[in-house]
Amino acid sequence: MPVTLDLEAVLPNAGGPAPAIVAALSDGVHNGADIGAGIPLCRLTPTQDGLRLQASMDVPAVGNDETVVVEIADAALWVSPTQSTRDGAQVVAVAEILPMGDGPIVLDRSDLRITVIGSQMAVELEGCAR
Repeated sequence: MPVTLDLEAVLPNAGGPAPAIVAALSDGVHNGADIGAGIPLCRLTPTQDGLRLQASMDVPAVGNDETVVVEIADAALWVSPTQSTRDGAQVVAVAEILPMGDGPIVLDRSDLRITVIGSQMAVELEGCAR
């Protein structure tokens, strides 16, 4: 249901950017290769509706409440939220990849982007090994 909402407010000028926002922006997302994270090893298993992805990757600890996000460049595919576990330096994430319509899935592993997000930083990994 589309909704439009008009808001108007005068915000106080606090004399500059908020330190917490400046710190968060300077952290940014770390490229996995730059911090020694390995290329994820991805196993794809056919399911009734699509593919099951299990990605295993060596990633340094990123802080509490780790979340793994999987993205695919192909807009015709949908990726479910992941279930992930950590064992030392290794993170294993599992997700379902489903087509937006009917038909087979064609997936180029190099089009996968996996981001491990924690309370201290985020690490982005491009592509998957077999």
